[in-house]
Amino acid sequence: MKHITKLIIGLITIALVGYSKSEAEISTVEIVTPSYSTGDDRLTPGNSEAIVSQKDSSAQDAESYLKKAVKHYNEGKYEEAIADFNQAIRLNPKYDKAYNGRGLVYTLLEKNEKALADYNQAIQINPKYAPAYNNRGIVYRRQGKNEKALADFNQAIQLNPKYAKAYNGRGLVYRKQGKNEKALADFNQAIQLNPKYAKA
Repeated sequence: MKHITKLIIGLITIALVGYSKSEAEISTVEIVTPSYSTGDDRLTPGNSEAIVSQKDSSAQDAESYLKKAVKHYNEGKYEEAIADFNQAIRLNPKYDKAYNGRGLVYTLLEKNEKALADYNQAIQINPKYAPAYNNRGIVYRRQGKNEKALADFNQAIQLNPKYAKAYNGRGLVYRKQGKNEKALADFNQAIQLNPKYAKA
């Protein structure tokens, strides 16, 4: 059974220049919590309700820790956020959004290798999870690995053609490469999709 909820975290201003907390994907998270395996998925009259109850409870607990982690992240309590993301992952080792969220904290703290490991894990779990590609692209861009960054931004855009943050990130790489026309086209697309980009 899957529980789908939306967690609106708040408005985050995005700059076209440099990296900021808001450059990575954490402003709006759609949480999709998968079921858990108890090791005995046989539905018999004696255990079916217990299995369903345990799965629901674990999924809700992981989601609760994710919400706490995001709250701590937004309050600047990064160690607490990491601890909460760790707990969400412990409860659900396949929780792509928890890996992505922890990666965001590591990115902010400039622990790039840990961030990349988390984004890689999120992508391995869910190859169609555009925010993890976008956020990994940000780390690669910061490391000067422009081709890897472009590949990730391109993949994020392919998965979500209305992904303003990915257009912005790709534009920053193009600008760094001196491809100003391509950069301008991506910045314009980002602004068209999200007018807040016009502030930069």
